[in-house]
Amino acid sequence: MIHTAAAPDPDVCERNPEYAFEANVVATRNIVEVAKELAIPVAHISTDAVFDGSTESPRTESDPTNPISVYGETKLLAEQAVMQLERYWVFRVSVLFGPGKANFYR
Repeated sequence: MIHTAAAPDPDVCERNPEYAFEANVVATRNIVEVAKELAIPVAHISTDAVFDGSTESPRTESDPTNPISVYGETKLLAEQAVMQLERYWVFRVSVLFGPGKANFYR
């Protein structure tokens, strides 16, 4: 299963932390429970915002996290929920695509 549901706008998450927690953490925990019951792996789209941006060097999956925003904190909690599964993938990406912001497509 590819889990793409989230509150993806960091500004909205900062203004409404309860919404961010429900959309990013609670929803992910629900998906994880279903995935456990069905014994299926989950591919989770996360964010580079789980890091604090203190280095210019490329990150690795073993680097320590240190989110500095509500968005980053809730996405890290979601990652931790997914990592309770036997089989999972976590993709920490920047902006994938969409109008009005720099992204991979552009």
